[in-house]
Amino acid sequence: DPDTRNGHFHVYDLTDKGKAYLKAEGLWVDAVRPSGNDWVHQFMISSITATIDIMCRRNGYRYIPPHEYLAKAGTARIENVPFVFDGVRRERNLTPDAVFAIDYGGGSFIAYALEADRDTECGETADWRRKSFKRSVLQYREVIGRKLYRSAYKREAMMMLLYVTVNPGNAESALRIIGEQIGPCPYIAVGIENAF
Repeated sequence: DPDTRNGHFHVYDLTDKGKAYLKAEGLWVDAVRPSGNDWVHQFMISSITATIDIMCRRNGYRYIPPHEYLAKAGTARIENVPFVFDGVRRERNLTPDAVFAIDYGGGSFIAYALEADRDTECGETADWRRKSFKRSVLQYREVIGRKLYRSAYKREAMMMLLYVTVNPGNAESALRIIGEQIGPCPYIAVGIENAF
């Protein structure tokens, strides 16, 4: 885990040598990597999804990883998502940090889009082009609320958004923004991750 006090890490990204070894041993999965170039952000995403995978195994559910869930679509990115920002219709691409699903058994599946915030994303801004939680909520209202994900990901299962942040203040702000922009919302869950 990252030791933010001195900038040292106890876990590192795979090198080319490590990837070659996994491939030679037949252990390599051509998985969908978390989005973005920030390794600490990718590590946070991986930690969240690994925790969900472990909890699924403990409870008898099957975690469906991004590379399996996105096999039909080939990407988590959804092009030109329409949304209304401060009364004006806009379009912007949307790429969740991860997209996966859980098989709860008996034909019950739920897909999840994950947004992981290391306290780097602003909650609100007047500039619709800048990534903010407000813009994300407006886009997910279209993608999940209007079920655009079904055609984008070529999947029918219900979808939810998991917003995980390291800052309790950001979680409170997120809940306020959701309330203002959508109202009571059954498809967005907000959580706090304190390991980062």
